[in-house]
Amino acid sequence: MTGSPADPTLDDAWRLTFREIVSPIEDVIEEARNGRMFILVDDEDRENEGDLVIPAQMATPEAINFMAKFGRGLICLAPPSFPRDIHGPLSLVKTTNVFSARF
Repeated sequence: MTGSPADPTLDDAWRLTFREIVSPIEDVIEEARNGRMFILVDDEDRENEGDLVIPAQMATPEAINFMAKFGRGLICLAPPSFPRDIHGPLSLVKTTNVFSARF
């Protein structure tokens, strides 16, 4: 099967480590300024996961659809402010695990 990692004719580019593919923060900020989606990952020793991120003002229906289709997780939005009369908890789950998301 050509193009698969099992194909001995391929170079070993797919074997790059996490540290070898991480972009400098300046590059990530530039991507965000230009309205491009990027993957933000946490520490390998924490949850070791990534999030698709795009600045809200640059999010298009196509970008949100991409996140829903390929990200297959939650789509979160950070509102500029919460109304003071919001009802219910801001978090669905209470946890004491510092490595756990609060939802």
